[in-house]
Amino acid sequence: MEKIEVSIISRDTIKPSAASSSLHPYKLSIIDQFTPTMYFPVIFFYPITDPVFNLPQTLTDLKNTFSQALTLYYPLSGRIKNNLYIDDFEAGIPYLEARVNCHMIDFLRLPKIEWLNEFVPISPYRKETISELLPLLGIQVNILDSGIAIGVSFSHKINDGETANCFLKSWVAIFRGYRNKIIHPNLSQAALLLPSRDDLPEKYVAMMERWWFGEKKVVTRRFAFHAKAISALQDEGKSEYVPKPSRVQALTGFLWKHQLAASRALSSGTSTRFSVASQAVNLR
Repeated sequence: MEKIEVSIISRDTIKPSAASSSLHPYKLSIIDQFTPTMYFPVIFFYPITDPVFNLPQTLTDLKNTFSQALTLYYPLSGRIKNNLYIDDFEAGIPYLEARVNCHMIDFLRLPKIEWLNEFVPISPYRKETISELLPLLGIQVNILDSGIAIGVSFSHKINDGETANCFLKSWVAIFRGYRNKIIHPNLSQAALLLPSRDDLPEKYVAMMERWWFGEKKVVTRRFAFHAKAISALQDEGKSEYVPKPSRVQALTGFLWKHQLAASRALSSGTSTRFSVASQAVNLR
């Protein structure tokens, strides 16, 4: 397969199911103020194995329950104002449905991971401008020959991994009817602990943008590890200081070790370049 074709078949704007016009503006934290506007993607693949699977009803239920989840996480439906707060919660979220011209298994075997960008509504990891006009979330439901892929674009301006995780788990809980598993967010904690500044110097925001989007050579690769292989790496990585390495620690150490070995091999074994491995963490 030389190229996949993703054809948008519908575009909607989804708003919270309950009226949000009377809600107070959501205050940003100072971390939000410093964070440039760009999107990070999350894509979930669901195979369809039930011969009587009702696709039209599932698509309708996904859309309706998404609107209900937005009621709990209403700031995601608004727009950022003056890099200080979020308002206009009736602005809504772009919600797309698309048809993909391939089988899910065939797509997952493709080596070109950049094709995953076709499965989300907003291009990821790109510096955005005019942030006050941009949504804070976007959804694209992709229909393949044998499954559904739900692509989500989160604005990193106010979303981190934990925020995204809580929202998605709550959407799933509402969709499946497990109301007791809904995660009710504390929407004031971040701004109370790390309050925003009205007089935040623009030079600091610009400095963060240069740090995030400066000219860099970036390479992305996909590696697949089976559970047994990860377990073996965890056993191999045990030491006096880390007697029980986590899966993340074991895989990070393994990849970094071999990346350094590859770097030395490319420089005839004489490479002494400084190397740093870092893991992003959630502060919000």
